[in-house]
Amino acid sequence: MFLDQLDVVNTVNPTIFYAEMAPPDPAHNDPGEYTQLEIGLTRIGFKSVTATIINMVEHGAYTDRRKYVVVATKTPQDFEFPESMAQFPGCERVMIPADTVPTLAVVRVGWAGDVTSPPPLPVVVHHH
Repeated sequence: MFLDQLDVVNTVNPTIFYAEMAPPDPAHNDPGEYTQLEIGLTRIGFKSVTATIINMVEHGAYTDRRKYVVVATKTPQDFEFPESMAQFPGCERVMIPADTVPTLAVVRVGWAGDVTSPPPLPVVVHHH
């Protein structure tokens, strides 16, 4: 299924293609498919195919995850990944003010089970 996206990209025929996925890892996926994707993008007409593994937080994302990122272009200039950020700017610019956050009430459903059975999950009620 990973390589099926080549058929879609070939049909849509974009000028630029971008994808991010979990990094190649023989324990969880077929690393050879990543190479096949890059070769396939070249075969369907992309002039430049650039791929790397980046830690997303080093590029301004609000998650500390490594991702395989591939960018393919049909433009005259090759794509270059930006330099990693020296500092993480924090989450304040994406947070809403504390006084506008809706309140939640957690209501526990009665539980008469014993220690061998788990308690029921809490019911979350959203208050407006």
